[in-house]
Amino acid sequence: MLEGGELRLLVYAALGQGCQGVKYFMYNDFNGIKGFKSSPLLTEEIKKLNREIKILEPLLGKANHVDSWTYSMSGAKLRPGNPFLSPDLQSGFRVYTLWSGDEGVMVLVRNLDYTTDRAPNDSGRNPRFHYKQKDNITFDVRKPVWLNLSTNEEGLFKAVNPLTMKSVEGKIINGNLTFKLSRLDLTEVIWIPNRK
Repeated sequence: MLEGGELRLLVYAALGQGCQGVKYFMYNDFNGIKGFKSSPLLTEEIKKLNREIKILEPLLGKANHVDSWTYSMSGAKLRPGNPFLSPDLQSGFRVYTLWSGDEGVMVLVRNLDYTTDRAPNDSGRNPRFHYKQKDNITFDVRKPVWLNLSTNEEGLFKAVNPLTMKSVEGKIINGNLTFKLSRLDLTEVIWIPNRK
């Protein structure tokens, strides 16, 4: 059975590709597991994800997937599915770009540095899923020509995480929107509104 962190990564990967809906299901009595009631931690993560999706719904409803890039911790930037992926990409992160009509750009960032061991998790008391937090990651996304930003003289602009309402600072470098996150746990959401 999935653990909460695994489900979170799967849901955000789907949202990053432009998914318009999420449905959870579990077969009854699978190896003694009686549906979601057998996993209260997974049930709590589903509730949390549903609250987040509800907040993001107005932005996701118009969203179209535009780009995906995988970043290694050594600085390589490759498209997912590239046959020449460096081995350190599994310790990196993936960035998804979605355009929400002409209202703005949504960026979803997903940590790729995780493992799931095969040991039983003892109803969540011994989690099998483990991830490594990322510190000071930098990435860029293509700036659409229609996106108007309010920047200062250094090219800095303000974006926001719509889930936490925390400000995220970006900078325009060579026509791209560049971000540096001081910390990445499993996922991060950045909204860059269009100043019409």
